[in-house]
Amino acid sequence: MALILLLMLPVQAGQPLSAPRTSQPAAPAIHSAEPPEATSDPTSYDEQLGVTFTQNFSAIAYNVTAVEQTDPTSQTGPAYLLNGLSSAGYWYQVGLAWNWNPGSTPGTGFDMVYEVFDSAGESVLPLFGGAGLASVSVNPGDTVLLNLYFSSAHEVVMLVRDYNTGSSESVTYSAEGATTFVGQSASTSNSNGFFTGLMTEWWHPNAYYQNEATVTYSDPHFALKSGWMWMEEFSCDEPGCTNAALLFIAGTHSPTQYTDPAQLLEFSSHNATEFSDAYDFITGPAYTELMVSYSVSGGGAGYSPPTFSYVNGGVGQSLVLSRTPQTVEADAGSVWNVSLSLPGSSGDERWGLANESQTGLAGSTQTLDFAYEHQFLLVVTGGSPVQNQSGWYGVGASVEAQFYYEWGEANGSRLSAIGYSLGGSTVSLDRRGNGTFEVQLTMGAPQSLKILSTTQFQLTISGYPQAAPTPQSPTGDWWYDVGTDVQVSVPRYVSIATGQSRDHLSSYTLDGATAVIVGSERGTFTTPAIVMSAPRSIDFNYQTEYMITFTFTNIAGNAIVVPGAFVITPAGSYLANGTSAYWVDAGTTIHVKDIVWQGVDVTPSEPLNYTVTSPANENIRLDIYYLTFHVSDVFGLPVSGAAVQATLSNGSTVAVESETNGTAPVGLVPSGQFIATVSYLGLPTVVTGDPSQGQNYAVTVLLSAPLLVLVVLAVFLILVLSVFRRRRSPPSSQESPQSEPGGGAGIATLGRTGALAHGPSSTGQNSMALL
Repeated sequence: MALILLLMLPVQAGQPLSAPRTSQPAAPAIHSAEPPEATSDPTSYDEQLGVTFTQNFSAIAYNVTAVEQTDPTSQTGPAYLLNGLSSAGYWYQVGLAWNWNPGSTPGTGFDMVYEVFDSAGESVLPLFGGAGLASVSVNPGDTVLLNLYFSSAHEVVMLVRDYNTGSSESVTYSAEGATTFVGQSASTSNSNGFFTGLMTEWWHPNAYYQNEATVTYSDPHFALKSGWMWMEEFSCDEPGCTNAALLFIAGTHSPTQYTDPAQLLEFSSHNATEFSDAYDFITGPAYTELMVSYSVSGGGAGYSPPTFSYVNGGVGQSLVLSRTPQTVEADAGSVWNVSLSLPGSSGDERWGLANESQTGLAGSTQTLDFAYEHQFLLVVTGGSPVQNQSGWYGVGASVEAQFYYEWGEANGSRLSAIGYSLGGSTVSLDRRGNGTFEVQLTMGAPQSLKILSTTQFQLTISGYPQAAPTPQSPTGDWWYDVGTDVQVSVPRYVSIATGQSRDHLSSYTLDGATAVIVGSERGTFTTPAIVMSAPRSIDFNYQTEYMITFTFTNIAGNAIVVPGAFVITPAGSYLANGTSAYWVDAGTTIHVKDIVWQGVDVTPSEPLNYTVTSPANENIRLDIYYLTFHVSDVFGLPVSGAAVQATLSNGSTVAVESETNGTAPVGLVPSGQFIATVSYLGLPTVVTGDPSQGQNYAVTVLLSAPLLVLVVLAVFLILVLSVFRRRRSPPSSQESPQSEPGGGAGIATLGRTGALAHGPSSTGQNSMALL
């Protein structure tokens, strides 16, 4: 039997490999690296159990069972390897390692392991030598694929895939022109120790002469014709394993022929065993002893013992268990199972396995005491369980079933828990829109728990998030039970800057249909009833408004006036009775017209258009003017006390008197034709005009006080001169002064005051002379 030593060791990638050495005749060269450091013994012992294929392959794929087995001293486990020697002399290895390099990552638990050697026997992958590790998700008992094949890119693919978890990893390396993995018909390996086949390898800190747990490699699709079975163990007492010492080596003298493809053939040496047939390779015993029994807790009656099923010699067997342990032999790696519940169990009461697995692998000698528990069924209907839903629970168990308050939310619809029924009693819930609630119960009998619920629909609010619903949502959010009538209230006006800008509610949109809100009353707007028969959506549409204040003055801008009425368009914007402040939608262009003051349209001729982009105070100068009369006489002297009566364009009459300076201010008057009469000393003067054409009118009166004095003086002087002439002229013979009969002399004399003197006339009447 040729010496065969594995070239992959449980070391981290990057540790150097030693140079090969030549062993005894026909044996391959030994490649070794430092063993794991987790040992107090510096000597490492490597046990290898393998089979070498005699046929050639373009691809090789084997399934291996993930088995946990750990050396109690080093805490390391074995590697389960698929090996391929290419026609170019390169050696490719891929496998599953258990707990290599404890404390490292990867290196704890199951990992993919790989390495490539060139035709000279040197490690070329990983780059710095030593075995490479890669993380894969593998659980004990999983079936794991080991695969070597040539890719279209002229590379060899080394792949590991867990069928149970779906986790996989792969590494590639150049095929160096090869297209075939070659078998060995003359010996177990070539001169470098390379071969095509399967191998289980396990490093120990001490010499190991025991059987390993059963590990099964299988390829159900391809039948081998023959293969070399072998096993060996050697020690390395220095770094690099350059001076390996052989403990034992054993193998078949020729390739084992698989005449009967399904018959397992055994090879054993030094307490180690392995088996192979055309489809399988097993390291460890082909069968294992199982000590089985059962127990029951929780009492009850009417049940029978369980049945234990297993495989022996490839044939299914069954055994009725007893309370006393019984021993059976099962094929190594085969599957066993036991009754999930004891005969005599019913649909709502059973004696079931308590925290026990119903099935397992016969991987090594085991003691199996199956513990059954008296259980009752809890049936939960409705609701959305968080924990402890429908299932079997032990007699007397205190169960806290937990559920979500709401579930199944999709497209604005959901289910909401309103209560539950248990044992014929109904309990109402304090409803919520999220979170969980608990139901406490004791399993003294079968229990039926029903979660009561109702459909809810969401009412989505936008435009004014502080909208107030009536009624409030029963779950404290905007979700309502199906069929609920909901009204939503919002303020009609929302202040942004008090007295300057605000938002007013112009319309709302319900499920895409817009309703315009008519009216500008203040306070709150409340929608009509919204029936929650489906998800509903309401959007309140607010329009920003700005305060526009109008100040009206006369045409000169020096006097404030208050019009009786004016009109603002767009239509509907009408203000009267002196109001001059107006809220206008942002972006609106407004027009002021028909401004009436004292019954006359005093709108200025220029357009009064304003585009509202912010709060504003607009000044409008109206066709209103100050009207003043200046009264003087023919000499240009001011006349005081002249009566002025003006009839304005609106038909109203204004009466004033001229002041000492002759000025008679009428005041503010509208544009248009007026007629004024200025009267003084009984003599009227008529004046007409239009204040828009002029505001100051000069009026000349024919008679004034100064003028009257001058007239009197003039007359007096004339009379004096006339008397003086009479006295200087001699009287004529025909004329002599006579007195009127019956009366006294009637001669007027001028007193100091220059007043007229009155005396009786010949007729008994008074006469007056104008001096």
